[in-house]
Amino acid sequence: MLCVNGSISPQRTQRRSNSKLRAGDVNKNDISGAVVDAAMKIHSALRPGLLESAYAACLKHELIKRGLKVACEVQLPVVYDGVRLDAGYRLDLVVEDRVLVELKAIEAPAPIHQALDLVTIFRSGNPALVPLAKSLLESAEISFVTKGENVQDLIGWGRFPAGLNLIVGPVEFQVDQKDAEEARRLLEDLRESSQVGDTTGDGSDDDG
Repeated sequence: MLCVNGSISPQRTQRRSNSKLRAGDVNKNDISGAVVDAAMKIHSALRPGLLESAYAACLKHELIKRGLKVACEVQLPVVYDGVRLDAGYRLDLVVEDRVLVELKAIEAPAPIHQALDLVTIFRSGNPALVPLAKSLLESAEISFVTKGENVQDLIGWGRFPAGLNLIVGPVEFQVDQKDAEEARRLLEDLRESSQVGDTTGDGSDDDG
C-alpha cells in the first residue's frame, strides 16, 4: 500500500514511465503521478511479500531513473517550547522536496483499502440523533463515514436551534452503495424524527 501526500491527476499515472522528468518544469501532479506509476511497476514486478525497506529502495531507484531527486528517511522533528526535538519521526521518501511518500507493506488488502461507492443515506443537524444513527449502523456492522461532524459545535457555544450550524450544515452519514438499502431501512425512524425536529427539514436521502 502506498500513501502519497499530494493531489494526483489520473492522467499523470500512465505517462513518462521510461522518460526523465525535467527538473525545471515538474509540478506536484507530475511528481505524484510518477510516484504512483513507479509504485505500480514495482508491485507488478515484485508482487507482495517483501520487506517495506525493499520496496522503498526499489521506488527510490525507479524515481531517480526518471530524473527526480529523492531523499530517504528524512528526519521530521517536533517543535516544542521553541525547541526542535528529534522524536524519532522519519519520512520514508521526500521527492523533489515537494511530495512526501509513506510506504506500508501489508500481508493482504483490508476492507478499508477497497474502493467504495459512497452515498449519503442520512443527514441531520440534531445532536441527539447523530449518536443514535451511529449505534444502529454499528450494531448492524455497516461501515460508514460522517461528514461535518468534527467541524461543528453540536453541544456547546455557537449551536443554533436543532443543533444546526448554519455555516457548515448538518452531519451527513455515508455508506457503500451495497449497504445503502439496509442502512436506509435501519434509520427510517430517525429520518422521520429529523424531518420533524430539524428546522431545515433536511433528513431525506441524497444519492450524491
